[in-house]
Amino acid sequence: EDEEEDEEKEAPVETFLYRPGVPLPNLAPYVHKLIEVRIAAEYLSMDNKFFQKRHIWGNDLYTSDSDLVCVLHHTGLYKVSPSAPKEIDGLAIFLRVSKGRTSYTSTTRQGLRTRRWNNYEGHSIKAERCEELMTLGSKEEMDAMMRKMPSSSAKSKKSRHHHQMRRFIPDVTLMFNLSNEPCMKYTLGLVADKGLEHDLWTSFRLKKDVIYLETDQHRFELSLERGHDGSYDSYRWARVLNPYQMNNSVMSQQVIPLNPKLVDVVFDRLDWEDIEWGPNSIRVKGQLFPGIVRAQFLSIKSEEDLAANHQLNLDVEQKDSLVLGESKVILGA
Repeated sequence: EDEEEDEEKEAPVETFLYRPGVPLPNLAPYVHKLIEVRIAAEYLSMDNKFFQKRHIWGNDLYTSDSDLVCVLHHTGLYKVSPSAPKEIDGLAIFLRVSKGRTSYTSTTRQGLRTRRWNNYEGHSIKAERCEELMTLGSKEEMDAMMRKMPSSSAKSKKSRHHHQMRRFIPDVTLMFNLSNEPCMKYTLGLVADKGLEHDLWTSFRLKKDVIYLETDQHRFELSLERGHDGSYDSYRWARVLNPYQMNNSVMSQQVIPLNPKLVDVVFDRLDWEDIEWGPNSIRVKGQLFPGIVRAQFLSIKSEEDLAANHQLNLDVEQKDSLVLGESKVILGA
């Protein structure tokens, strides 16, 4: 019976080899057909950085540049664990190819939350089954599969971050903020991703900085909320209370992001895709915040950082006091 079931399984028209971060080639020749992608066991763990980044868009139908380890886990075909499996050489995932969609929704399955995307220029993939592999293939088969894939330096024809990025030199103009201190004029160039590598993305910068954005009446704070107990990083959008009084001197004595008592949290647990940047406005989770004119980045600062800075100031004051005392002794002599 098992042999009859194997015979009934549709054979793939092409086989590819998974490489983390490398998109599948152009799938136009395979629309409505079944393809196979083989994934080495070493990538089937939570250490896979593209699994950690949730590099997956859609629900059932995913964008063709979604990470296939994420797809396996999200569909429930294979549960990714902290360590790679040792009893197999890898997995084969079988994907049905279709045309790109106008909308890919976000959903959470198996503890993995996908991202949403609109008007994708590539293709859609749907995982139909997966099979364990005792061997990924012979050397000749491996070489043939690798030759079908783009080079490691190749990028997808449409990168989301490239799509969102405005390619012009930021118009950096100094202005005065609501507390009458210098800050930068808000432009798309100031907040746009600066390249295709993740460490050049604004979302990555928020791991060490917080961005403050102002209208003529309000100051808003956009900050990272780090995930705990296996949850994912998210973002908080808050309105700063009494912005006219929150000058640099006062801010230097506060933790950054600001204590909840000093802000009115408008949205929390935001996904990065919930934030849309405009030329003079920001839309957060569908709500428009118009009239953004000023921006400023401040470094994240914890209670421990404040205590260390305070101790440093005390040490400096103590040294200055000793030097002044020694000077008086010398002058007296």
